[in-house]
Amino acid sequence: MEKIGRRPTMVLSLVSAGVALLVKGAVDSSGKSNQPFFYQFNMVCFLVGKCGLASAFGAVIIYSSELFPTSIRSAGVGTCSTCGRIGAVVTPWMSDQAKRTPWVMMAIFGGSAVISGFLNLLLPETLGRPLPENLVQVKNMGRRDKIWEMEIAKEEEPLISSRN
Repeated sequence: MEKIGRRPTMVLSLVSAGVALLVKGAVDSSGKSNQPFFYQFNMVCFLVGKCGLASAFGAVIIYSSELFPTSIRSAGVGTCSTCGRIGAVVTPWMSDQAKRTPWVMMAIFGGSAVISGFLNLLLPETLGRPLPENLVQVKNMGRRDKIWEMEIAKEEEPLISSRN
């Protein structure tokens, strides 16, 4: 995270986890998951998905604390942490659904991971930037970022104009 940045870490971990879980769901629904090759492939997909989601869960704590201004940082990080636990709340219900249709759980969790991974491209990169102290700084935070290349421009706009 210190070398490639917070946003690429989040995007790569969420998208790789989501794709792995979607592939696992496709293998489960094909009915071939009991064959030796597909059983091992299924296990690898599950572990890649689990590692990607664990990586994203650790990165979101750091990333979200750098996105919120000082005045609301603790409330913002707490809200992000609460939203991150929604998966743990719905998992018992999803496991009941998986008994009837095995691919549903992987499709929902994998699809939401891929969607949230791509939505992270809209957030600003925070690597090497000072923490924002007010909402004006947050608003101007991502103005110079390039979304698709995932790099930060060298020039920065002044955060507050010096008009009197």
